[in-house]
Amino acid sequence: VGCYIVILQVIMSLFEQCKIWFIHQEYPKVIEALEENSELLKHPEPALMLMSAYISSAHGWKDRLNYEKVVHLWHTHEKVFSKFSGALHALAMAYLGLEQYGLALDYFNKAFKIGGPVDHLIGDILSLCRKKLTSPTFTEPYRARVNKAWKAFEEDEYKVHNLLEGPIPSYEKNAEALALSRDKFEIAMDEPGLRLASGSENGKSGLVFSPMGQWSNFFKQCALIAVTPQSIKQNWVITIGEPQIGYMSLQVYGLNLDSDDWLVWLGKTKKGYKLSAYCPKVVKSSMPKGLYVKLAEGFINNAIGELPRMKNFGKPDVLKVPRKSAPVPLTKLAEFLKRKGFDLNEKVLAYTENDVPFNMSINPVLQNAPDSEGPRHEIMEGFTSFPDLIIEYATGKNDIANDLFACGAVPGTIFFTPPMKGGLADAKNTAYVQKLQRLLDEKCALNSFMPISIATGAVWSYFDLIAWDINEVMRVARKFFRENPVRSCGFQVLHTEAAPDFWTKNSR
Repeated sequence: VGCYIVILQVIMSLFEQCKIWFIHQEYPKVIEALEENSELLKHPEPALMLMSAYISSAHGWKDRLNYEKVVHLWHTHEKVFSKFSGALHALAMAYLGLEQYGLALDYFNKAFKIGGPVDHLIGDILSLCRKKLTSPTFTEPYRARVNKAWKAFEEDEYKVHNLLEGPIPSYEKNAEALALSRDKFEIAMDEPGLRLASGSENGKSGLVFSPMGQWSNFFKQCALIAVTPQSIKQNWVITIGEPQIGYMSLQVYGLNLDSDDWLVWLGKTKKGYKLSAYCPKVVKSSMPKGLYVKLAEGFINNAIGELPRMKNFGKPDVLKVPRKSAPVPLTKLAEFLKRKGFDLNEKVLAYTENDVPFNMSINPVLQNAPDSEGPRHEIMEGFTSFPDLIIEYATGKNDIANDLFACGAVPGTIFFTPPMKGGLADAKNTAYVQKLQRLLDEKCALNSFMPISIATGAVWSYFDLIAWDINEVMRVARKFFRENPVRSCGFQVLHTEAAPDFWTKNSR
């Protein structure tokens, strides 16, 4: 006990010294001392001091590692920090430094509501965040991050390929290869969802990018593989989505599980169709429910393909007891669904086509779209490849938008008054939209954007996209409207806190 007290006194003495250094703005000393004393960081006050030191020592994007450390520290004391304006302000500053303007604005607002010593700064900072959301820029847009990721992977590609040589590489070699590869692709996105496969085709190894149930991940991965270097294609087969294989076996939580252990039910909901899964071995075990869901996803992906599962059914339900109705054995699920008319096409391009209709009558929630004085609220009809984003924005949520901002991408819409009345049904309006997209394709740098929707309203027409390089897209789009003028045009980020950026405003 005496020894413990002495150690505690030494630790607290160090913390008192850190307070003095902090007052005198000697932030490197504070960082060095606190980083070397993990015991101190188990307490909120020293952790908050370290967060503040990181913020004060950082000067923009080049010091983004400091901001990332702030986010990590926040999560270690989230329950405590979420009640203090100083901690909320530090997290918001970190997100601002990481150019994640939506999350920055969210946490600045939370700090402002709680109140505290930072209130006199909040007004200007909130205005800055909203301005950044309306006209975003990134030091390294997603397009640049993708190029850096492929360059990094090219440097170590031969090591990864060699580790996977042979029909069945050892667990240790596979784990080493996966860690080495994932590290490279995390340059582009926080969680690349990477899987590796050996001997996929003609001696090539496989890079499989799983969207992990998130369509925003899918579109980011589409942009990633669109610029795969030729040198990589020689040795690798690159795909998106876990493929339909038909049978799977694995060991987890001491259980031997295979496809024969699973039963599935097809059900109908207000939004479409849903799959429910039951595995008696899992139910009788002490396995957490979260892992049960992940296993169900994995086995169903294996049976019908990940992308078809995501598009047709979303996340499966897991059952503690079987339903009374007749189940479908998992091994027969693909055949059963095809007979029911479901499309189990796994080709990636099929999921990037604007084939999902939306309008005000079909989706009444679109009436709640933000900024009823400007564009977007008056959509009458449209077609999209990314319905989750369209509905989320219309219902006042920003999770997808913030996720895209986190990797330097912008979901947005180019809006304009069409040359002719009649909306998308008018051939001249359709030709105008096609001309806009063609110019963007031709004049933007490679892999600068991905089209996701076209729509028309009572006043404006809309060309929705994800900008992988927002500066390139804005440069070319503005030039297009200077050369092909209309009464009103502009750009709006699909984030509820972003205002329309009108380039010309004579809309009526």
